[in-house]
Amino acid sequence: SDYADALPALGAAGVQYTCIDLPEGDDAQAIANEVLPLMRPLGIQAVINGSFDEGVEVADLISERLCPETTNGYRLSEARHDKARMHEVVDEAGLRSLRSVEVHSYAAAVAHMREGRAAWPVVLKPRRAGGTFGVSVCHNEDELRSAIENTIGKTNPLGGTIDTLLLQPYVRGTEYVVNVASRNGTHMVTDAWMSQKKCSGSLILYQREDLVRSSSDVQGVVDYVKQTLDALGIRNGPSHTEVMRTDEGEVVLLEVNPRFQGCRPHARDAAALGRSAFEAVADSFLRPAIFMAEAEKPYTSEKAVCQLFLACPCEQAGALNKEMLSLIACLPTFVTFNRELYPLNRFCPRQGEREWFSRTGRVVFPPIRCKGRTTYLLNSPGVILLSDADATRLEADYDLIRRNERGLYLPAEPPFDCLCCKDKEGRMALCDGINPFEEEFALGQTLSQCQVRCRA
Repeated sequence: SDYADALPALGAAGVQYTCIDLPEGDDAQAIANEVLPLMRPLGIQAVINGSFDEGVEVADLISERLCPETTNGYRLSEARHDKARMHEVVDEAGLRSLRSVEVHSYAAAVAHMREGRAAWPVVLKPRRAGGTFGVSVCHNEDELRSAIENTIGKTNPLGGTIDTLLLQPYVRGTEYVVNVASRNGTHMVTDAWMSQKKCSGSLILYQREDLVRSSSDVQGVVDYVKQTLDALGIRNGPSHTEVMRTDEGEVVLLEVNPRFQGCRPHARDAAALGRSAFEAVADSFLRPAIFMAEAEKPYTSEKAVCQLFLACPCEQAGALNKEMLSLIACLPTFVTFNRELYPLNRFCPRQGEREWFSRTGRVVFPPIRCKGRTTYLLNSPGVILLSDADATRLEADYDLIRRNERGLYLPAEPPFDCLCCKDKEGRMALCDGINPFEEEFALGQTLSQCQVRCRA
């Protein structure tokens, strides 16, 4: 998992850590009582939630009993992972939040809309879930019915059954992700990202996240996030907050997660940042004097950094095109694969080897499966991290991958129509300048025209 991949980063920052797999069940108190005897002899200084929603309350209960100096306490624990309660608490603190209405059925939702208490489009989302699972944008009653019928009663990625949804207004603007390390209410912004998602029907899919080059560039967003963390009682440890700066210039909360953001163990190296989120959290717990001295300083990135989120359009599960992935790994801006593609990183050439590997085509990846159509973040085929001091070069490689993305997704079993495009010498190559997956594609003789038509 992304969080398991983060553990070496914490270890490198000087943290001696112990991972506790939580017993199954919904009773946080009972789980905490079962785990506490295992943890008391270990001299725990801090407890970090390493999961999505299901670990928040347990982590807060354990930390409150074992390490009161670094706990966020249990009193507001529910508001830190239940989206309805979260927005209530933020609103009570005088900060702008989204007005949410809880609905259990299509009849209740459509009655709310027909009474004029909300305007189209609206957003539906579970109270507790992650990775955009169950999140839909609905523009009319038919889409509203479909979204509710396809979500209520389903099991979310966290293991719980979705029996209620929140109906919220759709907010237009620019979305930001802000990652913070905190110590006794002092907040350090380690990195902030501008997030772009796209609608596929009523689904919301991640498309890309671009690192904000300096936190001072989004100071209004940063100030709002820090006030939100205060309102929710997040005084210690990592947090991952998503907000929208509306077209009118106001900042409004989407959600807060009291954990590390997934999918970013290598962000510091890619951006040449002075400190990663893992190092900042380690300092906050183990070296508080160093943390406090640096906390208010804005970070600055020497490079442009982008996370590219893949999205498979195929209905059936299949395979990923290993040859095309090997070419992506040889791009000059490539840093690492993440999420489902993370196991491929140990086969990737180092920076100085990429030109040779690209010429010879000798990068060999093991088979990797694709789950089929991407419907939310956690069933995406994977994420590709790109970085370069020249943002223009980064954009060129980003566009190159997107133009060729359709060729990544192959049927489950061979034979395939082709594995990748070839240049005029017969070497594997990505197509440059055209989209080889369009129906009107004509056979050509050169790399820019492609010799074979790539399609799943």
